[in-house]
Amino acid sequence: RLVFALLRSPMLRAAGVRADARTHLRLLASRLDPPSLVRLLYPALSSYSDPDTLAFSRHSLSRAALTTSGAPIFLVDALTAVVVFYAPAVPGSAAAGLPFPPPQRSRVRAAVNAIREERGVTPRVVYVRGGIEDSRVFDDLLLEEYDVEGCDGV
Repeated sequence: RLVFALLRSPMLRAAGVRADARTHLRLLASRLDPPSLVRLLYPALSSYSDPDTLAFSRHSLSRAALTTSGAPIFLVDALTAVVVFYAPAVPGSAAAGLPFPPPQRSRVRAAVNAIREERGVTPRVVYVRGGIEDSRVFDDLLLEEYDVEGCDGV
């Protein structure tokens, strides 16, 4: 997974990545400890059945993992960014009634705050409602949805 993630990383990709961004990531990677470097290359994805209940602590970074989990809230920790994604919900369903963004005292917020506090690099935190807002920031972190060349997966 790490080799695949490195191949997908903007650090090695020339197409579609600004030279400044690529250089920034390479310099950042050269200064990181091994666990942080792993997080930079392969983000951690967890899911929540509601803002206070962790459903799964670890998923693969694929759309199939999201679909099979059935959870409505996902948290991706990508070292420099933390994305909380609310999956699109059918109007009137229990998932549609979940509070957005998650309440300050919820387990999701506690996880985000813990990530922010433990990092030497403060991550950017983004909250996204799927189907309503642009979810590219979340979709771009689903590394297993693409092949090595960066095209949509097979």
